[in-house]
Amino acid sequence: IFRGDSMNLHYFPESMKKCYDLECLSAPRNNLTELPFWIFSFTKLKKIDLNNNRIKKIYHSINQLEELKELFLKNNLLTGLPVTMANMRNLQNIQLEGNPFEGAFKGLETIPTKDVMKSMKSMLQNKHSILRLKLMFVGQENVGKTTLINKLGEEWNPVKVSDIYGISPQTQDLKEEFRRKCNEFVQSNIS
Repeated sequence: IFRGDSMNLHYFPESMKKCYDLECLSAPRNNLTELPFWIFSFTKLKKIDLNNNRIKKIYHSINQLEELKELFLKNNLLTGLPVTMANMRNLQNIQLEGNPFEGAFKGLETIPTKDVMKSMKSMLQNKHSILRLKLMFVGQENVGKTTLINKLGEEWNPVKVSDIYGISPQTQDLKEEFRRKCNEFVQSNIS
């Protein structure tokens, strides 16, 4: 058990990285803004209490916590949750009150856990309409950026890979060339 109640924590101590057998993580009333990725390797975690912190995002990697039964995230800064949490079979109790959820997540903080899970399952089935990603690859010519983009398009089907615009790194004023390319893009999409 890790107990860090009201300790003014801004991040978890590095010494925790080796606590692989941790079953309960309790750190309410602190200033934590995220769960570090190494926490998701603690596969024996059954309970996480991070009520009254400043958590802004929960990562999809939380699904690795297959034994997690209780997740307390009241009074944080969450605007959404990873919909893949719907696949967490053992999760029985989620407390989300006091978070400023937006969009499809608005209202989740007021309903029982089983209904939260049902809502997220529904969102997961319709995930193509709520997940969107924009990437910008910057680098030298002829090093494989376009090949990488095409490969991502193959692996993340259905992905719309559209409009590749090149900017030469040898250009004196990259900022100006970038601005010009962006304007070209906007103009071509308006007409």
